[in-house]
Amino acid sequence: MKQKTELRLFLSFLEGSRRFFILGVLAALLMTLFDMLIPQMICYAVDVLIAGGGSVRPVFFAVAAAALAGAFFRWLSTLMNAKGGETLVKTMQDRLYSHIARLPFSWHMEHAAGDIIQRCTSDVTMIKEFCSEQLYNLVRIVLMIVMALFFMLSMEIKGNGGFRNIGNTGDIIDCYFLLHKDTLTKKKSLFNG
Repeated sequence: MKQKTELRLFLSFLEGSRRFFILGVLAALLMTLFDMLIPQMICYAVDVLIAGGGSVRPVFFAVAAAALAGAFFRWLSTLMNAKGGETLVKTMQDRLYSHIARLPFSWHMEHAAGDIIQRCTSDVTMIKEFCSEQLYNLVRIVLMIVMALFFMLSMEIKGNGGFRNIGNTGDIIDCYFLLHKDTLTKKKSLFNG
């Protein structure tokens, strides 16, 4: 029951900053998407060059556009995160100081006002750092891992048999041996003399 009321209180502090944090996470999602697309475009350009077909100039412009879009969404994500954090601080401090101002005079006589204000400021700053830095980075890292897994698992791995979508342990072992075939062949030749 206590955890529910604490969560409800925390969510009430997010009233003015929730939209900034949501926009920051969406911008981080798009930033991560563009950052993950650039290597895929470069891979495509290399394949085009190796195959000897066409120009890679359109891919160059696509990579440049993706890099600019990624930079824009990185800036937007940082801006929204900062605005969300500062709005959260303002909301929390206003409510805390308002509550302290309404306390009875006897309470103020028992507690040093400077200590209370300093404690409120440090606690609010710690909560802001958690929300705007640590929680944000946790969400961003989870998004990067999910997108990296998506891109890695959707790649077509070409080799001896050519298989698609690493799905079970056998495929992973096959992929390991396929990628390390040269190394394993050298080791085998050392043992055979």
